[in-house]
Amino acid sequence: MKTCNAGSRPHSGMKTAGLTLIESLVAMAVLAVFVATAVTFLSTVGRSAALTEHAVAASELAQQKIEQLLRSPYGDLASGADRLGVYDRAWTVSHSGRTARIDVAVSWAALDARREEVALRTLRTR
Repeated sequence: MKTCNAGSRPHSGMKTAGLTLIESLVAMAVLAVFVATAVTFLSTVGRSAALTEHAVAASELAQQKIEQLLRSPYGDLASGADRLGVYDRAWTVSHSGRTARIDVAVSWAALDARREEVALRTLRTR
């Protein structure tokens, strides 16, 4: 006959060192939430990096066109457009008296099929 001391549990012959099914399922659910969050975060970081890379390149292309137009003779200033790789660049020149306003826009297709654009503006006098 087995006796129990006060405060002790009777020994059932089963080991209690392992995880129960419920504990395993909860651990897997927590891990799934963590992995989903990490994937979403990394995807967002990747899109941000691509957007930043394109925005810097587009800014450089717009600045190059502005510098080219500022070096051109005033009478030769005219609107136009060109395509450079994945970038579409368009510039407009608006004359008003002795001043020309130069607008340059560079756009590209983003990863989600939207069009992104960088635009710069300057003024030039005769």
